[in-house]
Amino acid sequence: MKILLEERRIFEYETDENTRYLIFSNESLKKYVYNAASIFIKKGDFSYPQKWLISDNFETRELLTPINDFDSSIYEYMFHIDWPLVERVTQILKPYGIQVAEEPNGVRMRDLNGLLRLEEIPQEVQDEIRGALAEEDLRTYEEFQVFECYSCKEKGNEEFFIINGDNDIILSDISYDQTDWFSDKYIVETYRKKTHSNTEYVFKTDRDEWFIYSPGDSDSNYWVLEHIYDDELEDFPLSSYIKVETEKRDIPEREDEIVFQRYFNKDTPYDFYYSDKMFALKILQDEGRFNMANINGKWERYTEMVLKGEEPFCKWDDMKYVGSGIFGDIKEEKLTQEEIMNFAVEMRV
Repeated sequence: MKILLEERRIFEYETDENTRYLIFSNESLKKYVYNAASIFIKKGDFSYPQKWLISDNFETRELLTPINDFDSSIYEYMFHIDWPLVERVTQILKPYGIQVAEEPNGVRMRDLNGLLRLEEIPQEVQDEIRGALAEEDLRTYEEFQVFECYSCKEKGNEEFFIINGDNDIILSDISYDQTDWFSDKYIVETYRKKTHSNTEYVFKTDRDEWFIYSPGDSDSNYWVLEHIYDDELEDFPLSSYIKVETEKRDIPEREDEIVFQRYFNKDTPYDFYYSDKMFALKILQDEGRFNMANINGKWERYTEMVLKGEEPFCKWDDMKYVGSGIFGDIKEEKLTQEEIMNFAVEMRV
C-alpha cells in the first residue's frame, strides 16, 4: 500500500460501529494550537468579569487556531480554575460579602461563578485579584497543546477533523498514525465499483486482509479505509465490483507465523510499563476498564506489556517501567464513574 499512501498519512478512527482509517494528504494537515484555558480575558476587559471569555461556552473548533495565527498577547490573562485560585479569590472578596464559588449542600465547588457575575470588580481589590490570576497564567507557549488537524470546504461547509495523537487532552476519536503499518502491506487484488457520486474500491492484501477504499466526501478530498472482516466476507457483495489488473510486484517473504502460544502461556515473562496519559485515554475509551499485574507480590497498574527484554511500542513522554511479571498474573479492574472523574481532576493539578 506504499504507493497508495505516497505523500499521504493514514490515521485510526474509532466509531461506535467499528474502526475506520482516514487518509489525508500531507499538505492538507496543518498544526493548530488548542486554547485549553478555562477563562481568557482580553486586554481592557479585566475589570468587567461578565466580558471574560469562558471556554465552556465555545465549541472545540472555536478554541483551535492555526499555529501561525495564534497570538496569546491579545489576552491579558489566560488561566485554569484550580483550587488554590478559588481559595485565594474567595478570601479576597469575602469582606465584600461576595460568594465566589457555588456551595450546594455546603460543599464548595471549584468555580468562580460569583466573581463572573460581577459587573465590575471593586477597585480596591483589583490589584490583589490581578496577582492571583498572574500566578495561574498560561502565557508560556509550552503550556498550549498543538494538534494536527484537517480542514476542507465541502459544499460551502467546513469539514474539520482533529487528530488526537499523543496529546494528553482528548479532543477526538482519531488517534494513531498507522502509515508505517499500512505501508508494509501489499495489494494483490483490486476491485472497483462506480456509484452515482464516486468510485470505490476493494483491496485484498498479501496477508489475506480485505479493505473497502472509498472517498470521504463528494470531492474525494480525503479517503476512508474500512476492514472487511472474515465473518463479513461471505455476505459481502464482491460480485457487484469489477476486478481490475493489479501491478505485479516482488513481495518479500514474511517471517514464519508467530507462535501465539508463546505469548499466552501463563508462565511467559513480560515487562510492564505505565503512563498516566495512556491510562487516561484507555479508561475513557474502555468505560473505566484497566489492567493490573502482580509484580513482586504487589498489584500494579500497567498500560503496556511486552515480552521481557523488548522495548514498549508507545512513546508517551511520561511512560515509566513498572517491573516484570508473568502472563498468568494479570487481571482486569474497572473504575467507577466517580473514580474516573477524580483521576481526571488529579491529571489537571
